[in-house]
Amino acid sequence: MTSIVFVDLHAQDSRFNAGIVVGVNFSELEGDEITVIMAPKYWLMGTFRMSKHSQLGMELLFSQNGDTFCPNITLNWVWKVWLNHIEIPVHIDWLIGVFQRDNFYDWNLNLGVAYTRLIGFHAEDIDKTDVTDQVTYKNKVAYLLQPGTTYHFTKSG
Repeated sequence: MTSIVFVDLHAQDSRFNAGIVVGVNFSELEGDEITVIMAPKYWLMGTFRMSKHSQLGMELLFSQNGDTFCPNITLNWVWKVWLNHIEIPVHIDWLIGVFQRDNFYDWNLNLGVAYTRLIGFHAEDIDKTDVTDQVTYKNKVAYLLQPGTTYHFTKSG
């Protein structure tokens, strides 16, 4: 996944920060690494500084991903499916100043959980005919453990 930060609403020495992020998902669901779908991803994010080296973060994401797959190998059908998700991660970030110590926290270690829900999907066959009604998804909700890290190359604000 590649993302681009458009807006960072940041006040100097503020306990609260917010931002808007737009990105692109490169996804393939079957694991064959051949049929990659490129789709948009948008989200709002906010943080609350709890202490000198920690903050609480929350995000609200819309994400689309998908794949090209073959639901019936004997008939050699090829379908494309696009999945639309919302995701709400909440995470604790440990702020680390690698080069400037306490002047600029360039590295974050993150640990959190996320609620995610499939809010819709669209499927079509090789002739671009809508076959969405032939696809069912039973597990539309998931709770995810999300460890991660972020490195900031420049100081914002």
